[in-house]
Amino acid sequence: MRLWRIVFWSAAALNWLTGLALTFDISTPAKALGIAMARYDTLYSPFVGWLVIVFGVMYAIVARDTGKNHAAILGGALAKAGMFALVWLGVMRGEAPLSMGLLVIAHLVFAILFLAFLMTHRASRHL
Repeated sequence: MRLWRIVFWSAAALNWLTGLALTFDISTPAKALGIAMARYDTLYSPFVGWLVIVFGVMYAIVARDTGKNHAAILGGALAKAGMFALVWLGVMRGEAPLSMGLLVIAHLVFAILFLAFLMTHRASRHL
């Protein structure tokens, strides 16, 4: 069970870092480092960033008690798979940089891990 806690804490950390990068306009330092970024929108980027951070909080809650949070794990798997699909659609359309597409591969890996957890672990029954 320790391995799965590490997986969910890692997913939380990834979401917190990604969410912070989306919430604040980091295009200037990213450009200085040679990292291509999607266009920052002063309304939508912080909104999406906050949602990503909140999902990270959810993964931290799951990490503390994986047995009671199967619905949250399923929601997280769907969110991460959806993020992967939407970003890669943007990459294929030329609307998002390849570097963003490469980043969300980590989210796809977590989606697969979340589903693997759900297929191999029963939810705890609490009265």
